[in-house]
Amino acid sequence: MLKFLVLCTLAAMVAADGTRIEYRLSNYRNQGGVLASGKKCDRGVGKKCDPLITATIDTDSPSSAWPGSKPLKSWTKVFEADEQDSAAVNKIVSKDICGRLNSQTPKLRVNVVDVDGDHTTPIEQFECLAGRDVSRSESSAQWSTEKACNARNNPDRVNLMYSWRAFTIPDRECGEQAIGGGWSSSGSGRDPSRRPWGSRRLD
Repeated sequence: MLKFLVLCTLAAMVAADGTRIEYRLSNYRNQGGVLASGKKCDRGVGKKCDPLITATIDTDSPSSAWPGSKPLKSWTKVFEADEQDSAAVNKIVSKDICGRLNSQTPKLRVNVVDVDGDHTTPIEQFECLAGRDVSRSESSAQWSTEKACNARNNPDRVNLMYSWRAFTIPDRECGEQAIGGGWSSSGSGRDPSRRPWGSRRLD
C-alpha cells in the first residue's frame, strides 16, 4: 500500500511539471533599410528605418498561416530603435507551458515594422522553428546552434538570428511569456539528460 501511495505521489509530481521554451534573439539585419515592398524605409539622405519588433510563441496552431493563433496587437514588444537599419537585439523570448500536452512543435513568430509617428509600415515577418528536445533542467539545457529565422518578404536582405532551448520546470515556477536579457553563452548538441519533445503542450 505504501509503495502504491509513493508511486501515486511521484506520478502527480511529474504531471504537475511544466516546460519552459526560450528563444534567444541576437542580431537583426536589414541590408539597405528596406520595407516588405522592397522600397526604402525613408528616402531622405542618410535616413534609416525605425524598427519595432514584436513577437509571440505560437503553440496553439504553429502550422497555421500568418499571424497564427494570436492577433498582432497582442504580441509582446521585444525591441525598438530610431534610425537603425540593423541592430543587436539581445533579448530572450520565453513561454511556460503548464501541464497540458500537445505533440506540435512550437514556433516563434516575429513581426518587424517601421514606425513613423502613429503610422507603421511592414518590414518583415519571421518564423523561427524549435526542435523536439526538452532538457530535464535549466542547468542541463544547452542552446541550439544559432541560425536565421525564416523571412517571408525579403530573405536575401533582411534576417534575424536566433537559437532556442527548452527545459522542464516545477509547477510552482510555471508562469507567463517573458522578455529578458543577460543570457549565458550558447551551446549545441545533445546530452543524456534531454528527452524528446511532444510530451507537453506549449500554450
